[in-house]
Amino acid sequence: MRKINAAYLAGLIDGEGSIFVQRVKTRNKKMSRSGFHYRAGFAITMTDLKTVEWCARTTGCGRVSSPRHCKRNHRPGHRWSVWSKQSSALLLLLLPYLRLKKPHAANLIKFQSRMGVAGRFGNSKLEILRRERHRQISLVLNKRGR
Repeated sequence: MRKINAAYLAGLIDGEGSIFVQRVKTRNKKMSRSGFHYRAGFAITMTDLKTVEWCARTTGCGRVSSPRHCKRNHRPGHRWSVWSKQSSALLLLLLPYLRLKKPHAANLIKFQSRMGVAGRFGNSKLEILRRERHRQISLVLNKRGR
């Protein structure tokens, strides 16, 4: 990726983006004995579809989604979202250009580097606690009014 595109994309993430670590409920006990799993990602949501599509086209990763319905007085918001390994790899490239979301990106990269450390019988309690700590950091960083 060209430096100018990386800097522009970092600015979009700083201004319109969200970087997060989530805990998601699961019904599939083969996937997780605890009833939930963790995942990380980031998204940019805005009303300009061309910009959102440019992000996906320039990076070659992620997914663009648009709402089926929105309120009558609102313009539809389009979302480009990137998950897991792709999000970590892309944020690692953008880290030097990020300003506001640099701590968020560092948390996601560190979280993602621990993924895939499951044993034969799933994640240990220690690993689940580590992942939960990253989720709590993400919640604090994304708290409104901060």
